[in-house]
Amino acid sequence: MGRKAILLILMLVVLFSQACAEETAEAASKAPEKQPVETYNTLDDALKSGKPVFCLFYTLQACHCTVERCNTALALCDSLVKPMREDIIYFAWDVSGDRATTRQYKLMALPTAVFFDEKGAEVARLQSWEIKEKNILEKIAQLTTKDKKDRK
Repeated sequence: MGRKAILLILMLVVLFSQACAEETAEAASKAPEKQPVETYNTLDDALKSGKPVFCLFYTLQACHCTVERCNTALALCDSLVKPMREDIIYFAWDVSGDRATTRQYKLMALPTAVFFDEKGAEVARLQSWEIKEKNILEKIAQLTTKDKKDRK
């Protein structure tokens, strides 16, 4: 290939990349803006938000079987509850070495899933063996349905 052919190819590549960049910028400007996801640094902040809260208390510093159950529950809750952020706040809290929290929320076994209503009051709880997709979805449905009825 001669120099002219190489220069022609380079010019075409530059022009094509500029056209793609313009199309991308145009598409981005036309795309609807997503609402920012609210994040909370503490469970207390989430409980004061006025929305129902689902909190998974877990530990990653315990015996193998507890850590295995916690990892399983964490993966399940992340996949189930994170997409529901418009209806309920999902908060996962590693309580490793945090005795004050375990006492405050009366955590006897880990993992433990606790459901709070929009006023921050505990309304339901699932212990480690009860944390299953069906049970979580049932409790969330009850909580969000009740919350929507209260707002009307």
